Amino acid sequence: MNENGFAAQVIDAEEGDKLPRIECKNCVYHDLSKDYSEVCQFDIGFISGLMGADIDHQECMQRGGQACRFRFKPLA
Repeated sequence: MNENGFAAQVIDAEEGDKLPRIECKNCVYHDLSKDYSEVCQFDIGFISGLMGADIDHQECMQRGGQACRFRFKPLA
């Protein structure tokens, strides 16, 4: 993600989770996502496909958050 302009970092898993999360302090699609919220779904699908796991979009800058935070849902 960083190679594509995001300021992304891995952050520790929350209590009870085994997998870490990804947090982005910027969004390369911020202006576009104001008019097209589907762009956020593209990000989620992209990360999910790369990691082979479902994603929980915990926080979103477009929805008033301070960052975009993605949590990996463990495989059943």
